[in-house]
Amino acid sequence: IQFGFSGAIDENSIFPELPPRNMRKAQLDLARVDSVNSFGVRLWMRWIWAIEKQHPETLIDLENCPHVFVKQILVVANFTPACVRVKSMSLPYYCESCDEVTEFTIRDSDPALKAGSSAEAAFSLNKKPCAKCKKMSDVDVDLPHYLKAFEKFSENKLQA
Repeated sequence: IQFGFSGAIDENSIFPELPPRNMRKAQLDLARVDSVNSFGVRLWMRWIWAIEKQHPETLIDLENCPHVFVKQILVVANFTPACVRVKSMSLPYYCESCDEVTEFTIRDSDPALKAGSSAEAAFSLNKKPCAKCKKMSDVDVDLPHYLKAFEKFSENKLQA
């Protein structure tokens, strides 16, 4: 089953109905989410935890998580239950030359994330060409902390 959200996750958001009982896996595409406010956090948590409660065997993959959503995963306690894992997310880069912020998608399977990856692979995460001026831009987050969003699934499973 595939779900998607777009626009703001806030007090006006309408969440999909809970999935059928026999669902084992779902994919949630968040690419078009542009903001999340505190009321949206509350609604999201009520919805996603209801799925966890009613479908404890279901695995939900989050795809294309925008920066605004990843921040919530990292800051809000219990934002994602044990059944949720981040598969891909945006990584923001800032270009000092033209003052442009560009987001690139990174997947949990990226070779640079593997233990023992080469220095070249790790460097590939820290620098990217700017989409506007093509000069090198720098990752605009605390990368080790930010990448913990990929690890939340294992942490959640250990706590479950």
